[in-house]
Amino acid sequence: MTANINDPLTGGTGGTDSTGGTGGTDGTGGTGGTDGTGGTDSITPRLIQNPNDFFTIQGPSGQEVVLEFDLSSIDTNFINEVGVYVVDDAQGTINGIAPGSPGYLEAALKNAQPIFSVLPDTSSLLKDANLMRNLSFEAGTNVGVYLVQDSTASEALANIMAGVKPPSVFLNSPSSNPNSTDYLEVSDLGDGLFTLGWRDQSGNQIFNNNVLSAQATTQTSLPVGTPLQPSTQLELIDVRDQANQVIDLNFSVNSEAAYNNTIGFYVVQDAQGTIIDDLTGATLNPGDMNYAEVALRQTAFVSELGSSRQVSGSQQLNGGTIYAPYIIANGTLNEFLGSNPLNQNTQQAPLAYFAFQGANPDKLDHIRLLGNNTFGVEDLFGGGDRDYNDIVYRADVSVSMVV
Repeated sequence: MTANINDPLTGGTGGTDSTGGTGGTDGTGGTGGTDGTGGTDSITPRLIQNPNDFFTIQGPSGQEVVLEFDLSSIDTNFINEVGVYVVDDAQGTINGIAPGSPGYLEAALKNAQPIFSVLPDTSSLLKDANLMRNLSFEAGTNVGVYLVQDSTASEALANIMAGVKPPSVFLNSPSSNPNSTDYLEVSDLGDGLFTLGWRDQSGNQIFNNNVLSAQATTQTSLPVGTPLQPSTQLELIDVRDQANQVIDLNFSVNSEAAYNNTIGFYVVQDAQGTIIDDLTGATLNPGDMNYAEVALRQTAFVSELGSSRQVSGSQQLNGGTIYAPYIIANGTLNEFLGSNPLNQNTQQAPLAYFAFQGANPDKLDHIRLLGNNTFGVEDLFGGGDRDYNDIVYRADVSVSMVV
């Protein structure tokens, strides 16, 4: 549902009136309009709503604009994924394919960036925590929004590519949905702030299953730790931009698991999960035989929950690298390294699960992104009940000092 339609404003070259000047010849920026109001750099970051609930991200030309999404309310039994997908224009066209045309869903999913995986019991697990996500786009980018019912965009795309029926995917444009049904209600709260209310079944009369707010911010960079998280399935703490700095990690862990689990982080070289064995110098990738053993032997931080179901604490880590999470299901770090270093599924030995599916003994997704530096974990082999609430880990990541 569309409300209060505005013309997209992506920034222009300026003029002789209050819109600003065209910019100087020395590349230092605009000289301002004749009334001195400034050049294109004065364009305030803002979300502009277009027909069929596509959005244009307004901001200074050539600069990144950071969007902020806040999860407002949840009323569903599904573990939905909500996200955005990049389109080519304000009408939602992708590579010449119009919304509702054959191939449009596949094209949209290829451009998808998850915002939240939404757990039905998020409120009880994270108490009063405000779940927030930030994504960054170049000014002038156009986006749509999506909801995948009880699954993920990456899984839906994989099914389409394999010729298998995908999970239900609902897009902002009704023409792209089964029976042209509208699953999204957008409320314009003014000043570029919008509420996105989703229903995840056509029979629901109220758009309240997943409700979030969206707005552009004046931030110039993503929050510490999050630069890799906008990408699909990258539940990583990325502090490469904080080289030669000490990072404070203030964390909380909540669990609804029957197991006594362990959660920790290890250093990876890149977004693909590559690690280097400190003992041999060998390079290992997720899926290699000794990957789990080396990764956990080189753990940078570990929290063994034991019988506790709520834990909080702090840890200092070195900046300039990427930290990837792991969990050990029903065991400690020493128990895993001593009894199952090859991470093979046996009835007695603890298993380790990673953010990289290739490293998992069942090759399934066991960690979901719930918000900035916030992860949900499924601790059972084979995916279990896929509720991702066995461990919910949330970290406030900040720079402590320069070294």
